[in-house]
Amino acid sequence: MKRRNARPAFTLIELLVVIAIIAVLVSLLLPAVQAAREAARRSQCVNNLKQIGLALHGYLDTNGTFCLGQFVTTTPRGQVNISSWTLGLAPYLEQKALFDSWNFGFNFAEPKNTTGSQIAVGVYHCPSSPSPAVADFTATYDMAGVTTGSKFRSASVDYAASANSTIILDSAGAAAHGVISYTVGGNPATFAAVTDGLSNTISFLEMAGGPTLYGPKRTPINIAGLPWTAMGHVGGINRISLRGWSYDGLVQYGGNCVVNCNNGGGSLYGFHPGGANVALCDGSVRFLKQTIAATTMHKLVSRAQGEILSADDL
Repeated sequence: MKRRNARPAFTLIELLVVIAIIAVLVSLLLPAVQAAREAARRSQCVNNLKQIGLALHGYLDTNGTFCLGQFVTTTPRGQVNISSWTLGLAPYLEQKALFDSWNFGFNFAEPKNTTGSQIAVGVYHCPSSPSPAVADFTATYDMAGVTTGSKFRSASVDYAASANSTIILDSAGAAAHGVISYTVGGNPATFAAVTDGLSNTISFLEMAGGPTLYGPKRTPINIAGLPWTAMGHVGGINRISLRGWSYDGLVQYGGNCVVNCNNGGGSLYGFHPGGANVALCDGSVRFLKQTIAATTMHKLVSRAQGEILSADDL
C-alpha cells in the first residue's frame, strides 16, 4: 500500500502574514462599523428632537402659547423649580404617567418626587450621549430641600429649551428672548411673538451628557461656581442661555465658541462628530456645525430681533 503524504503545515512566516492581513482588514472595517453605528444614533437623536418639536406644537394648539422652560416659586426652603418643559410636554409625548406622578411645589430631587424623577423617558435621551438613563447623583450645592453633598436618584435629559441669548444685548441692555421662557414667573411666548420666523428660530436643542460637565474634547471638566447638578434632569432646569465661551470651554464670555464648548447651560452640546442637532419652531431638525459663528447662533436663538439669516450663515 502507498503511504499518503502528510499535509504540510503553515510556516511561521505564512501565519504572521495571515494575521497581518486580518489585522489590516479589521482596522479598515472597524471605523466603517463605528461610523454606521453613529449614523444610526444620530438619526435616533434627530427623531427625538422631531418628536419634542411636534409635542410643542400639540401644546401650542391646546394652550395657545408655547410651554414654559421652567416655573420657579419661592418657599421657606428657598426657590423651588416646580415645573419645566420636560413635564409640560410629557402628556404630548405619551408620558402622562410622568406628569400625573409629579408633586408640583417640590424640587425634582426631593423625596416627594422620587417616583416621577426616576421615570426614564426615551425621547429625552440621545443614544450618543454617555448619560445614564437613571442614576444616583450628588448635589454640588443646596437645591431647595436638597443639601450640598446629599445623594439623589434621577433620570437624565439630553435636550434643552432655547431660552435666551446674552451674546448681543438689545438696546435696553436685556438678553434677547428665545421661544421657551425660563425666568422666575416668566410669561410663555405666543405664536405671534416669533416674528423672526418659525423656520429661523430654535425651539429645542442638544445639551447632552448632563449632569456631568463636559468640555470640548468630550472629557469631564470643572468650572468653579457652576452648580451643574441642578441641570440635565427630568423636572430640572434644562435650557441654554446662549453666551460665547473660550474654546477650552472654561470661561464664560471668553470667546465665540457656542457649539460643543461645554454642556453647562450656555451653549449647544452634542456627542456627534463635528456638531449637534437643533429643532426649529416649524418642527424641522437641523445639524449645526461646531464652527458656526456666534452671531448666527444668536440669530437662531432670539425670536424677535429682526435679524436676517442667509444661506451662507449656515
